[in-house]
Amino acid sequence: MLAFQQMRIALLARFVGVCLLLAVQVSCTSTVVKPALQNGKSMTFFVNAVTGSDSANGLSHSKAWKSLAKVNATTFAPGDSILFAKGDTWIGQLHPLGSGKFNSPILISSYGNGVAPVINGASLPKGAAVFLENQQYWTISNIDVINNSDSANFGTLKVPGNAREGILVEDSGGGELQDITISGDSVSNVNGCFGCQTTDSHLNGGIVIEATGARDSFNGVKVVGNNVNRVSRSGIVFWDQSYYSTNMLEVDQPDLSTNVSISKNSVSDVAGDGIIVFGASNAAISANTVSNAAQKSLAGSTEAASVGIMTTRSIGTVVKHNEVFGTKTQTTDGEGIDVDLGSYRTTVEYNYSHDNQGGFVLLMGGFSSDTVVRYNLSVNDSFGGLKGIFTLDSSQTNTDIYNNTIYVPPNQNENPIFCQNCSIILPTKWSFINNIIENFGTGSYLFPGSPGIEIKANVFFGNHPLSEPYDPLKTTSNPDLISPGGENPGLNQASNYSLSLTSPDLSNGLVVANNGGEDFFGDPISAVTHPSRGFKQA
Repeated sequence: MLAFQQMRIALLARFVGVCLLLAVQVSCTSTVVKPALQNGKSMTFFVNAVTGSDSANGLSHSKAWKSLAKVNATTFAPGDSILFAKGDTWIGQLHPLGSGKFNSPILISSYGNGVAPVINGASLPKGAAVFLENQQYWTISNIDVINNSDSANFGTLKVPGNAREGILVEDSGGGELQDITISGDSVSNVNGCFGCQTTDSHLNGGIVIEATGARDSFNGVKVVGNNVNRVSRSGIVFWDQSYYSTNMLEVDQPDLSTNVSISKNSVSDVAGDGIIVFGASNAAISANTVSNAAQKSLAGSTEAASVGIMTTRSIGTVVKHNEVFGTKTQTTDGEGIDVDLGSYRTTVEYNYSHDNQGGFVLLMGGFSSDTVVRYNLSVNDSFGGLKGIFTLDSSQTNTDIYNNTIYVPPNQNENPIFCQNCSIILPTKWSFINNIIENFGTGSYLFPGSPGIEIKANVFFGNHPLSEPYDPLKTTSNPDLISPGGENPGLNQASNYSLSLTSPDLSNGLVVANNGGEDFFGDPISAVTHPSRGFKQA
């Protein structure tokens, strides 16, 4: 965390033409004057809802400001800190002004003892409880955010609702904005819309970072260590819609946002999608826990379905070390992870997916290509039986699926592999190598019917439907997993699906080029010797 600089002399600047922001944001053409730096140093401002006073200078605990209106009327300078008293609550919108600079971001955080301060947007007719617009070099850390209007807002096809967010960072004509960090915050109880009046419904919910203009983007976004729960529609969203010039499914890499990282967050009980990355280059979605996404839907909507984690209109996204479970199917989808339209060079690795009604991973077509799915564990996914644990699309090409372990419990109608649009035969290239499918369910297999399909050295154990694919190097004997099935399927149980020391599938898989160098547990994988089959190496 950034160090807070204590100031020793009083604030001398006065504010001219102040435009106060009360319960809702209003436009203002007056000039807001920055507080002057004291001896060239950045400043720390304290805000206390109980003992503060807006006539104070804000530079110490005893002279803290009181209201959001005072904070919102101030244009802060690089390196400044705005600290809210723990245990206090503010009603309305927090929208401070100004931007930081490289190595000198502006910080919103907390001080004192007790529970985190609360910013509650309950009084807002719409919009975000915490809002930044065309501002850069900001860090928002260690605060609690709520935004519930306590009235019906889900929306219908005839009567849309209003977009609401916990934290919203918007680039609407600001060009390329730099370095936004949202860390260690709690965002909960946001009653956003699923059918919205003026915006794509994906773009409201818990934490939203969006670039809306044709030349707008971000460089350096970190959403890390936050707790997001009970929000609608989306949990955490990064969205840059400047990704294309002509065709909405073809991605122009120079227009994508860069250095986007969404990591170590807990996202739970979400009406729609848990985590979305849209319009980014080489983004990382890592070490998150997403539980119980896609809990609601709007019948007849064009956006009725949701998933746990989705990447789309992006290049080089890495989705790794996440645990995703409890995702529901709403009309369709309901997968733990979705590599959606316009996704190029995506890697899905080291994830634990379980108990997702729609399946483990959806690999959509629509110009998507060069996807790698490796060293993942899937347990009891696709129990809805609508699609598959792996759902493929015949229009996605150059896809390599290897060294995953799949467990299908008894009496479940789970399709291990399902191909949508398979009636269309396209010149695709797929490989399915070194995977373990321990199948005690009643589902079936449907592969793309393309001559470019390679299926080799997999384990098919348990039930063998007639649709089980031909594999010249497959094994069908018990792979001897340590302790598959059972209760408590959490991440700490993942090792139960490893091969035992007596397994017949140790060190007899095929060598795969560019194999990533390690397995689910971080154990090394040789580039030249035969690996074991499944997600764990010997």
